[in-house]
Amino acid sequence: MGFCCMTLCLIRILLILLQILLLETQLESWTECDRNVMSLSSWLDVQQDRLRKDREACSQTAIGKALTDCQVTEIPTPTIAL
Repeated sequence: MGFCCMTLCLIRILLILLQILLLETQLESWTECDRNVMSLSSWLDVQQDRLRKDREACSQTAIGKALTDCQVTEIPTPTIAL
């Protein structure tokens, strides 16, 4: 094997290693994104259950708690006249 062929093989190996690193980085990003989506989904499920219970109770206290929770988690809340 000549010097030129060895150089080309090394370049190909380096390119493959760079592609592997890029794919690993993308996998980490997607894994973090997936965790965030699962966390948000779980939070939304809890809120849905609370709203279902609150709807049955129809209490202003429960509505106030939900609004406070939304403000704490920085979710924009509509202006509601109680």
